[in-house]
Amino acid sequence: MRRFFSLLAAAILLMTAAGCAGKQTPAEQNLTEAEKKGELRLPLLTLPYTFNPCVADEGDPAVVENLFSRLFRITGEGELTGDLVSEWDYPEGSTDITMKLRSGSIRWHDGQTLTAADIKFTLEGIKAQQGVLAEQLASLESVEVTSDTQFVIHLTRYEPFFLYTLAQDGASILPKHLYEGQVNWVTAPAATAPIGSGPFKFVERVEGTSITLERFPGYYGGSPKTQKLIFKLYQEADDALESFEAGELDVLDCGMPMAKAGEYSGSDDYQLVTTDDASRISLVFNVTSGVFVGNPDLRKAILYALDREAVAAAAAPLASPADSFIAPLFETVQNKSAALPPADTARADELLDAKYDKDASGKYLRITLTVFEAEPYPEIAAVIKQKLADAGIEVTVVQLPFDEWQEDVLSSGEFEMALSGGSWGPYPEAMIHRVAAGGQLNYGGYNVKSVSDKLYAAMFEGKPGLRASYLSDVQETLLEHLPLIPLVDWYSPVALQAHVENPPQRSKTLSPFEYSETDFK
Repeated sequence: MRRFFSLLAAAILLMTAAGCAGKQTPAEQNLTEAEKKGELRLPLLTLPYTFNPCVADEGDPAVVENLFSRLFRITGEGELTGDLVSEWDYPEGSTDITMKLRSGSIRWHDGQTLTAADIKFTLEGIKAQQGVLAEQLASLESVEVTSDTQFVIHLTRYEPFFLYTLAQDGASILPKHLYEGQVNWVTAPAATAPIGSGPFKFVERVEGTSITLERFPGYYGGSPKTQKLIFKLYQEADDALESFEAGELDVLDCGMPMAKAGEYSGSDDYQLVTTDDASRISLVFNVTSGVFVGNPDLRKAILYALDREAVAAAAAPLASPADSFIAPLFETVQNKSAALPPADTARADELLDAKYDKDASGKYLRITLTVFEAEPYPEIAAVIKQKLADAGIEVTVVQLPFDEWQEDVLSSGEFEMALSGGSWGPYPEAMIHRVAAGGQLNYGGYNVKSVSDKLYAAMFEGKPGLRASYLSDVQETLLEHLPLIPLVDWYSPVALQAHVENPPQRSKTLSPFEYSETDFK
């Protein structure tokens, strides 16, 4: 999925720019005609069939988040901040959230004013339309409009992290005046010619080619510095990478091999930025069938046999060794006394020797490891294979296309060990999906009532101290049981041409996909 190409085309681009007529600064020499016109070019691997993010989770987040606004946004540093709203009051234990839209007129791209009525229409409509976030909005009872700029969200129960749901793309606010009366939000005219309230407005979608957005001067956050965003369609991520190195793209947020990430980070021609969304790669044990059932000592032996520093090195420069069951983005609730211990080969040998006899080949046992065919999973699997071989465990690595991996691991549970990736956020309790009974990402089938109960209790606990106590207990239990081992924390890479300035991935206030402040040097 991530392969690499040479930097020759980028060098040619620089020589071409240097030959332009007139006296230019070095920064100006790096700019193509597109950049001089203020056009930022980004890749797409699919063209959305609808521009309604509330009912279809198939659009690129950079398209969605530049077209539409939400009540809240999550910054690249994982902080929740107001987007459309400037004030909100959500008392501990309350089922009512009072909110106020930011001061000044908020305009839709067609010039109409965005009001609290649009908020009510959208949030209640997501439930009625069975939208992307319908399940997460299950506790939403109603939205009461108290004025054009103020409203109250009524819930059926207190949910401390409800505001995070309102920051997701699936909670993008839609124009009531265009969707009201439309039976199907997916096929409504406004879903194909979208009107949003974000920093850029829709210009065109060219089938099989591109999507173009242009800056919206009436944007409540100020007119964007970039004139246009042009999203170019590529059939393969490799093609986008080749275009980026040829100077035909300004941003590359897909198809970047680890080798290229290392190259870009030390280059004068490119910039490498990373974002932390609490993504991690873990080693998951099947605790419902096979060798790991009722066998925590074997899982502990594997923990001690694995050197997470070596695992992270296999995914450099985009990974760091994990040391907790809570991602570092949520360091304040990490239980330091339940930290993952460092590698200890002597301890691994002791645990294995007490339980198994070596065979004629010097192995205690043989285990399969199922991974899918995408960096950095095969590379990490190779390190695991070697480290466990050193401990006397022979590992057979089974590499599968993602759909087959999903069938074997997620659907049928036909695996012994598996590598699993993805975000453990946007809040620490989100690990509930991976370790609680019935969690949709609980591949290994771990089912311990105290862990599930305490995670659910933490989800709905308003007192920070008690919430931290629940999470602390969960971490201690997970360290004891080891249903999985967090191996590395993974940082999502974005490459930029050297002349791109103020990308959102470096912003402390914007989401990593909103290019309203991006400019050219």
